[in-house]
Amino acid sequence: MKVISVASIKGGVGKTTTIAMLGHFASEHGLRTLLIDADVQASLTASFFEDIDDLEGRHTTYNLMVDNGLIEPIVVKANLSILPADAYLYRLSESKDLKVMMCLKERIGELFPKRFDLVLIDTPGSTSTVLVSALGASHHVYSPIELQKYSVRAFSEVMGLIKSVRSSINAGLKFEGFLPNRVRGIRAKDGSGCVEPVGIKQRAIFEELQTIGPNMILGMFGLRDAIGDVEYGKSINEAHGRGSVVAQSEINAFATELLQRAGFTLN
Repeated sequence: MKVISVASIKGGVGKTTTIAMLGHFASEHGLRTLLIDADVQASLTASFFEDIDDLEGRHTTYNLMVDNGLIEPIVVKANLSILPADAYLYRLSESKDLKVMMCLKERIGELFPKRFDLVLIDTPGSTSTVLVSALGASHHVYSPIELQKYSVRAFSEVMGLIKSVRSSINAGLKFEGFLPNRVRGIRAKDGSGCVEPVGIKQRAIFEELQTIGPNMILGMFGLRDAIGDVEYGKSINEAHGRGSVVAQSEINAFATELLQRAGFTLN
């Protein structure tokens, strides 16, 4: 079993949408996948359930982090389950207790290796203890990003946190790279099979990200109406909005790259 987190402290960059896309893709390729919503805003939960108040009495991520008993995620379709978020996560966000920082790693390792091949964690958009706990539980982490200067500056804070987690509770955590999102125009690059943003300003930031290290770009998503359908619990393969065919290609490329880096051989 592998655990992958998505991390960004800049809102509106596609954190929740991309982890949902990844979950759908993995489940459709035969991986038993668990989505964990660790963000108190519960956007991932809301994408699968019209009224999250109807989930009262079901196990949540908060229960996973504080209880000792068995936890039963909610099955949403074949090979895909979710552990929803709730408001009680606020109680843990400012904790300095090392047990809280380690609890997700311990509980996921205790409960889920025989039930799931892949665990995907949607994290809060702030440097809270819950984010630290998610990173502490993960083998891999990636970061969606808009190609704007302030997004790059915000990411430097995330990288600082990743380094801190590596040095304290999870030396094996691997940052896999960036996923540029909401790109205004994408074109092929010099006949190489690679792509790049059309806009000069976005292309300059894209090139800056590439200098951080090798293989830092996991894919690229354009502005596609079809991607919005994922916010309503759909797989991109079920979407029919503008650009759905291109969106499917972009998402499949990203998900394939990330899951192969995590060691999976896809059907």
